[in-house]
Amino acid sequence: LEAWTKRSKSLIDEIRLKCKDMAGINQRAEELKQVVPGAVRNRLPEFTSTSSPSISELRFVTIVLARVVGLDFEQGGTAELTKTQSIVKLIQETIYVHDGNFMRFSVDKLGAVVMGIFGLPPSHENDPERGVTCGIDICQQMQSHRAEYGKVKTSVGIASGYCWLGLVGGVSRSEYTVQGPTNDIA
Repeated sequence: LEAWTKRSKSLIDEIRLKCKDMAGINQRAEELKQVVPGAVRNRLPEFTSTSSPSISELRFVTIVLARVVGLDFEQGGTAELTKTQSIVKLIQETIYVHDGNFMRFSVDKLGAVVMGIFGLPPSHENDPERGVTCGIDICQQMQSHRAEYGKVKTSVGIASGYCWLGLVGGVSRSEYTVQGPTNDIA
């Protein structure tokens, strides 16, 4: 995650330096594709430096939340961060295997949470089933790596329903996010 954050900040800084006009921005757009989720990238209209695209919608989705507990961020040091990166990567790859979208990773006082979402483009008729299968696979993957991850435990919550999806923020920085009760239920 740290490497991804540094790379995305580096790309943005580089683009700001090199792109004084819209022609320069369009040249660098390809470089940004690697830091924009595919579900957003494929639907973004052209936009100018003074306007932000609107891709908000109400959509039926299945949300998979994987909570990882037993990580010791205060005492664990670099080894714990490396373990966390490995766990997040494993969960992210499992979400992608089922054609879902990795939405976010966060840490709170209860542990780490990884969110996957099914029902974004490309959506499938069986997205709820894909979400459940993904949740089961996440648990199985974590179980198969228990010797490597030690005391770490994972629980998965899954819910389907209508959520608002769209960009929040301003022209200089925005985030594609999901909001609604389905998120809270998962």
